[in-house]
Amino acid sequence: MGEFQLRLTSQAARDLREIVAYIARDNPVAAERFGMALVEKAELLKKFPLLGKKVQLLTEDDLSKAGEPATVVNKLISRDGVVGILGEVASSRASLIGLPHSSQIP
Repeated sequence: MGEFQLRLTSQAARDLREIVAYIARDNPVAAERFGMALVEKAELLKKFPLLGKKVQLLTEDDLSKAGEPATVVNKLISRDGVVGILGEVASSRASLIGLPHSSQIP
């Protein structure tokens, strides 16, 4: 999954400036910290657009058969359109998957 673009509308930029100015009346340091934190969180969405969203969890069993992990992963990508895959990391089957680079699935 490639990186998304973050677009801040002129209205959103105005709103942010107004919110920061309002907070700054009582605490300028907290206002700056808040504004920077908000922008940093928004920037994080460029790399992780599903952050904070509920996602459906799909499970598949590779039946501990040689070659099956790759079949299962390919099915999850092509049939189900998954956006990420969690799998084994501590077994010999973990290295058998070998996702194609074009899938860009983390």
